[in-house]
Amino acid sequence: MPKKINFKVDVAKGCVPVVEVDTVAQALYVYFQRGVKIAKTVVQSQWPLVAGDLDKNGSVIGVDAC
Repeated sequence: MPKKINFKVDVAKGCVPVVEVDTVAQALYVYFQRGVKIAKTVVQSQWPLVAGDLDKNGSVIGVDAC
């Protein structure tokens, strides 16, 4: 059984995270910002895959899990 993965994401006041679930791919993506170019993707875990997309300032754009 995979270990428990914990992480904290600080969001700007007024930011409403949006969760997108892909049942076919058995994955989810949580958007914290829309329309921002991804500068870097940081992988937190290989299995299950948990990765965070960051903007040029290091702020979280979104988190992907599958």
